[in-house]
Parts: sequence; structure tokens; C-alpha cells
Amino acid sequence: MKAVKSWVIVAGVFARYFLYKLNLAAPPNRDGKLAGILYVVGVFCGWNKYLRMENADLCPRDHPAIYYGNHHKLDDPFYLFAAIYLATGGKPEVHAMLRNDFFQGSIFKSRILDLDELLDFLGAHGISRDNVTLKQLKKFLDILRVGNSFMLYPGRSRSCSGMLMEYRENIETPGAISFFLHAVQSRDGDIKVSAVPSSRNYNFITKHTSVIFGPEQFLKAGASREERRAFDHRLIEIMGGLVEINAAQILAALLYTRCLHGMTAPIAVNDLKELVGGTLRETQHPYVDPEDVADVPHAVDRALRYFKKHGMLERNNGKITPNVPAILSVPELTTNYRKENPVKYLTNQILHLGEITALVEQKVLGLPRIDHADPSLRARKAQ
Repeated sequence: MKAVKSWVIVAGVFARYFLYKLNLAAPPNRDGKLAGILYVVGVFCGWNKYLRMENADLCPRDHPAIYYGNHHKLDDPFYLFAAIYLATGGKPEVHAMLRNDFFQGSIFKSRILDLDELLDFLGAHGISRDNVTLKQLKKFLDILRVGNSFMLYPGRSRSCSGMLMEYRENIETPGAISFFLHAVQSRDGDIKVSAVPSSRNYNFITKHTSVIFGPEQFLKAGASREERRAFDHRLIEIMGGLVEINAAQILAALLYTRCLHGMTAPIAVNDLKELVGGTLRETQHPYVDPEDVADVPHAVDRALRYFKKHGMLERNNGKITPNVPAILSVPELTTNYRKENPVKYLTNQILHLGEITALVEQKVLGLPRIDHADPSLRARKAQ
């Protein structure tokens, strides 16, 4: 019944939109329709079948917030929006900041159907990537001022290499989330508004997604320009700790580290499984894919098949032989990077986690164990 109702709602939205384009009706809105719309979008994106959330209780329900996250896959905005809605029950209302040419060049950008325009009516508002206007910024300030929330991505664009943040085209710093917090607080000193870190984690082997939320961050009232810039950089550091590690990432890091150190001889699959399992067991990182932990050998086997499919290794007689030139290659920063070198791509996803990379090096090189874990992460894991 829920499915039928949701499809009827979406059909109604499109019908109203086409009547609007013919100047026969007012534009559609999402009032009372958002749950149904998200259900239908979830049919295509996949979160109706699987979406795991961590720390949903950290999402505020009694005051507005700016949710910000990492960006690796094209559908990240839809997944994060759905996760926020599910975590908060839609209270306060959540909106989204997207580039206003998301569908440019596609069949969804035409005179009769402009999905960028339709999304704006439904709460996903566009901004110009290269020429943001005051009118566009004011829309998001007004969203916060009336007590609602919105989500954005503080990077220039989604990462092609797998790294947490990837700056291109002469962009060297994250976006200024502090601008919105400072502007709203300066106008109304009594308003409570925060920034909430989040992370969409996609396991390329299982094709499952988890969304992890972190503790909300508050900008000090009257913060100086320098303090606001430091705040923006600190937000990225906090977001970086919300990565959920999985067996494929650890396997990739092990293979990459071995090749980097000239250890190119074949290695037994069982030894790799022990190395991956030992790393997942010993890490103090608070977020580890529970499905992979439950069956490490199976997870490693699937990851090896994935890497073999992409020409990263050969597997014979219970051993794997790495394709060293392929693993150490550095593809161009395009959306094909992951397919051209999935080992490096997945390694890059966890490269900023010092405790993990140190543990991988220790496993590969036989170094003494050094504890690099962030004490705050250990505390969170222990809770």
C-alpha cells in the first residue's frame, strides 16, 4: 500500500509540474509528499533495500543545522538527504544545496522537463558553481532563520581519486560553512544553529551504503574571520573520522604498500586473509563494516575477484600475483579513476586515517606496533 501511495504522489507531482510548464497551474511543492517521493527515488537508488545509519541520535530535531558530507558518488546527495530525513523524521524540514546545472546536458534538462527546476520546487535549491549570487545565498540563510536545515558539500566537486577531499581547478580550501552560521547568528544572537558532519560510505563489493553522523559543531558567537576559517578546516577533520573501513579497502592498502616497497612476489591468499582479518580486529577505528567483519575470508575473496576483474592481479594455485605497474599507476583525475586503478582508489579512501595506515605498514613490513589512534575516537567506540 505504501508503494502504491508513493507512486501516486510522484505521478501527481509530475502532473502538476507539466501543468505549470503549460501555465495552467502553480508549481508543485513537497508539502506532505516528501516521504512518498523519497520512497520512489529509493527504488532507483537502492536505499529501500539497504541503508544503515550510525549515530542518528546526533542529528538535532529542535534547531536548524547545516549537514555536510564527503562526496564520492553521483548519488551521494540523494542518499544523504534520505538519511537525514529518516534520522530526524523530517523535523526540522531539511533542504539541499546543489549546483544548478546538475542535469545539464541530459534528457532531464529540456524546455518541457527541467529536473533542476523541479528539484528546486521540492527543496533542493541550486547555486551557480562559478558565480554564486547573493540571491542564491539568501535562500539558504532564510532556511536557517525560519528554523529549518539544509545539506551541502564543502568541496569543489566529488572526489575522483577516492581521497576524502579533492581540490581541483585552483580551489585549495573547503567551502565556508561558517559563513552561514556567522550570518544567521549575527542577525539573531538567540538562534541555535550548528554544523553536523556526515559521511556516506559505499562498499563497492557489497554495494551497500552506510551513513554516519558525527557530533554537531557550534561556531562561537562573534567569531573573527581567522576563527571562522579555522572552524571550516576543523569541520573537515571531524568529517574525516567518520569513514567506515571495509575489507576491500584494507586489502587494497596492503597490496599497494607491498608494491610500493618492492614486495612483488606472489603471496598466499590465506596469508592475505589473515592480514586483512588481523587489521580489522586490531584497529581502534570506531567504524568498521560489520558485514565484512562477520566473514572476513568471504569478503577478501570477493574483493580479490573485483581486483582481478579490473586487471590488478592474477590468482593461481592459492596465490595472487600483483600487477605492479597497474597498482602503482596514477590515472587522470576523472570519473574513470576507480575503474582504471581500484586498488589506489580504495587505498586513498583511508589514506588520511593515520592509525589505519600505520597498522597496514606494520603488517606489511613487520614493524613494531605504535598506537596512532585518536583518543576521542576510542572513546566513541567504547560507548
